[in-house]
Amino acid sequence: MAIFVLAHGSFQGGWAWWKVTPLLREMGHSCTTPTYTGLGERSHLLAPEVGLRMHVQDVLQHVRYERLTDFILVGHSYGGAVISEVAEHLAGRIRRLVYLDAFIPEHGKTLYDQMPAESVENWLARTRETEHGRVIAPFGAAGMGIKDPQEIALIDSLLSDEPEGTHTQPVLMPAHAAEKLPRSYVWCAERAPFIGFAQRAREEGWDY
Repeated sequence: MAIFVLAHGSFQGGWAWWKVTPLLREMGHSCTTPTYTGLGERSHLLAPEVGLRMHVQDVLQHVRYERLTDFILVGHSYGGAVISEVAEHLAGRIRRLVYLDAFIPEHGKTLYDQMPAESVENWLARTRETEHGRVIAPFGAAGMGIKDPQEIALIDSLLSDEPEGTHTQPVLMPAHAAEKLPRSYVWCAERAPFIGFAQRAREEGWDY
């Protein structure tokens, strides 16, 4: 039996794993699905100071209060940045890191620094100033590869604005702890955005 901590991507929340958690539990595993501040059921907490740094603290606090150890930490998309920085603090308690169609961040760089210029322009075009700070409007579920119309409607109704700080705050990994842990990469091959990170993981000999 394994313990999975599932860290979601941009615009989402712990709800995004609703099809995954029953499968893991049927296989005898346990899993938890923290939601970051300002997203999902915590979207009412969105504020100007919310960003990557706070989302890392969200997961650290979740692990602390759930009293978890020897767990597998999974990050989807933006969640790859979150789990990489979490590993700086909890490397001794993590069994494996799994990057699910996710960023593999570099110390001191923002996610915008690691995205193609065209993609950054697209994200900036969706960014606006609000009373809760600068936020990025969500991309629809259809753009995430979802094809079922009912699922698209459901997911679109649950997506939240993303605080811009998730992409403008640098990832802090001075000890490079994530690189010293067992790592797996899962690439959703029908989607192109993360192909560069997937290729890097494969070339570096990750479990792929």
